[in-house]
Amino acid sequence: MNFNVLYALCMTFAVVVVVKSRNCEQGWAQFKEDCIFFGHDRTTWDDAEKRCRDRGAWLLSDDNEEKHDFLSDMMNVLFNWHYERFFIGGSDYYFEGQFRWVETGMNVGPFSRWATGQPQMNNTRNCLMLTWENDQLVWSDQNCRPREYTYYICEKLANSTSPGVIG
Repeated sequence: MNFNVLYALCMTFAVVVVVKSRNCEQGWAQFKEDCIFFGHDRTTWDDAEKRCRDRGAWLLSDDNEEKHDFLSDMMNVLFNWHYERFFIGGSDYYFEGQFRWVETGMNVGPFSRWATGQPQMNNTRNCLMLTWENDQLVWSDQNCRPREYTYYICEKLANSTSPGVIG
């Protein structure tokens, strides 16, 4: 299959996912009862969280296999446009060594997708980022204020204008 055919198929998939999201605003993809927004601007983790809250959402919780597979599919398409790393809503900012989801305040787990050698468990790497390790989408604990700003992913309930429980 040549690149143009693959590109057309990927774009069709991305458009169908977003267009068929009748319960989500334009520009948001629907996954089950959630609406997911892939930020197209780069920022720090704290600013990403603020931008999500301004949209009535929170930074995404990658908390189960099915959602992770959906994110992998979406990010595989975005990878072609050099959207390769995204902040998500896990942090050990307040409790070093205990990563928690912003959405619920609950500990990350039992589902996890840590990259090799992660998490590093030090005071300078407190924010979760989705990135690629070979062809696998994985988690990496990163500096919340990196030298190179990072894209981000927001999540909210379908047909919702305000976030749910935020820990």
